[in-house]
Amino acid sequence: METGKETSMYTVSNHAKERYAERCKDRDSRLEITAYVAEHSQRIEEEINRMLRYGKRVYTGRTEGGKDRVPKEVYVNGLWILLANAENHNVITLYRVDLGCGPDLDKLYVERMVQRLEEAQGRLEETRRKTEEQNRAYQAILQEGEGQIQEYQERIRLLKEMCEGYQAVMRSSRAGLARAADDVEAKAAVKAAYAHQGPVTCASAAWPCPYFTRRRASGLRSARARCCGTAVTWPSLPPD
Repeated sequence: METGKETSMYTVSNHAKERYAERCKDRDSRLEITAYVAEHSQRIEEEINRMLRYGKRVYTGRTEGGKDRVPKEVYVNGLWILLANAENHNVITLYRVDLGCGPDLDKLYVERMVQRLEEAQGRLEETRRKTEEQNRAYQAILQEGEGQIQEYQERIRLLKEMCEGYQAVMRSSRAGLARAADDVEAKAAVKAAYAHQGPVTCASAAWPCPYFTRRRASGLRSARARCCGTAVTWPSLPPD
């Protein structure tokens, strides 16, 4: 609990001033209350601030059943309860605890309620402390886990790049193998054509085709045959 001795000046709402006139100065009628507030407005503000300064702030937070979510401050001074806006330090209202059992029982009731509130706030602070400690530990674990995730993601990226590189090498190797096989087939076909007696028909799509003269093979001249059912016929070599 905090005393209000270090409290700065609070503004006082007109409602709080009216309740002060009614409950502290015993003004009953609406006319008397309005007249007293108009005549003693500055004095009322000073008196209420004095009650805050020498009272105890027993609670800061949202109040049960409040119409808004603005945090409130609750001060206790003797049997008087003062409620203020915690954000703009404006006194909202004040009232005196009166259970109808006499001042002594009223005072005992207020003391017990303040004691119970202090105990509850102590438990709250202890729970908050433990929760913050646990959250700090959990945050460290989360940061470590996130770091490991990033590390593994980087490893996965590098492995993907490596796999893509090897796949490209394998595709290149297969293409080279296919070209080598085509070259072997082409050379074998040319050799067979040289050795063959009679017309030679080739149905390949694109081979380097030799051109034969009547006397001897004068060399190779590049030619392409379309692979569309049309065959190329090479003349046979005349017998030497």
